[in-house]
Amino acid sequence: MHQHRRITVLATLTGVAAAVSACVQAARPTTGGVATSAAATSEPVTAPPTPPEPVAPQSPATSQAASRPAATQPAKAPAFSATTLAGTTVRFPQDYHGKLVLVSFWATWCPHCRNEIQFWRAAYEKYHPAGLEMIGLASDKGRGGTAAKVAEFLKQQNLIWPIVFDDAERLGQLYQASRIPMSFLVDGDTGEIVAAKQDVRKDALLPAVAAELAAKNASAHPVATSRPAAQ
Repeated sequence: MHQHRRITVLATLTGVAAAVSACVQAARPTTGGVATSAAATSEPVTAPPTPPEPVAPQSPATSQAASRPAATQPAKAPAFSATTLAGTTVRFPQDYHGKLVLVSFWATWCPHCRNEIQFWRAAYEKYHPAGLEMIGLASDKGRGGTAAKVAEFLKQQNLIWPIVFDDAERLGQLYQASRIPMSFLVDGDTGEIVAAKQDVRKDALLPAVAAELAAKNASAHPVATSRPAAQ
């Protein structure tokens, strides 16, 4: 009697173990098969990456130094001659002796450039009488822009300094301006780039212009040292 009960219990336990083993095997995904969990059938949701600043329609290249480093010979701005939208010829830097010149690469379709206009305008209004000149190079042609559309934009924004259109992209490659807006502050006498990129962007522009105009004026008009009276 006891032996019969022992056999019955063993059989029952054996059946339970077999059932558990079968459940475990069923729950495991087969090799090479489709994953069975929800995590395996969906991708993580991530926020879209922050869009970079617009790239001018030209081949990318390494840009020039952002500012004049200490104890280093300043970079020279490439010379060029180009026709503006107004039909005048810009010869840079030959026509800008005695001036400080902001050369800016931008485009009307570029939102960062549009935001920069307020700072360009403020600098021009404040420092143009003191010797600041500006040259804009509108890289709209590569995206189907026309001279007429750019001219209308300039009128709406009241931008009165010279703007180059036809040669803007060629000159952008010459200056290695792979991203816009990109500006270079240049001494018109020496052709040296005295500040560039982030050093002349937004709120940094006015202090940079003021400092370079002061330095330029000081070098042009050095303070005379007093001579001792003759004995």
